[in-house]
Amino acid sequence: MYARPSAPRPIGGVLDDAISLYRHSFSRVWPLTAAAAIVMAIPGVFLGLQLMHARSGNPLAALAIMKTPTYWLTYGIIGLIYLAVNGAVISTLNAFASGRQVAAGEALASGVAFVPRLFGASLLVGLIVMIGVILLILPGIYWWGVYQLTIIVLIVEQSGVTQSMSTSRRLIKGYWWRSATIITIAFIILMVLSLIGGVANGLAVSVLGFGSFGAVIDQSVIGAAVNVFLFPLIPCFLLSMYYDLKLRHEGGDLAARVDALAVQ
Repeated sequence: MYARPSAPRPIGGVLDDAISLYRHSFSRVWPLTAAAAIVMAIPGVFLGLQLMHARSGNPLAALAIMKTPTYWLTYGIIGLIYLAVNGAVISTLNAFASGRQVAAGEALASGVAFVPRLFGASLLVGLIVMIGVILLILPGIYWWGVYQLTIIVLIVEQSGVTQSMSTSRRLIKGYWWRSATIITIAFIILMVLSLIGGVANGLAVSVLGFGSFGAVIDQSVIGAAVNVFLFPLIPCFLLSMYYDLKLRHEGGDLAARVDALAVQ
């Protein structure tokens, strides 16, 4: 059983907590991740149908379709849906970690309500990181680390965009390398698991032919199936890191108050 830690944990402990949260909460979040995976597969299915209609497996034909306004409008809508589902997944995971139950519909409604703030936070943090990368690369990496908990804070503490960014910065302060190590390991795990799906997609292409209707549809189906399992992975790591840093900072504040009382 998953038990939310009551004291700061070493890096290995935070990683174990994240994996435990993922394993024990998956039964709660999979309906949301399945819905998100299906929606995110729509562009691929759309492309496959367009290729079948054009009766062409030419890669240039696929690129031409991907340049159409309809294709990108679809991606824009899917991006907003992704934000809503991501918020719903984080809400569900946080509730589970806190010993509460949240229905999928309630969590999704909450995620939809957070979309404007999630969009604003993602855009603002993305711009800051992009500017840092353009300037000297290293500032971009630094700011990415500083603001990586923004979305988690926004959902868990139900705060505004700038307040969430400020809280993320405060939590990461003094623990940048520790946090960067944890999230880097999380992304390595994600990449390894994604590689498995990539191999299956590659086999579909080699068997059915690049750009063919069957290959595109198979890739979309395989990608959707893989995303059902991968979607909640990073939120689990970020939440576990958030819980750990909250304990570390709150413990430090408590110690300071005790010392102040002792002096008095």
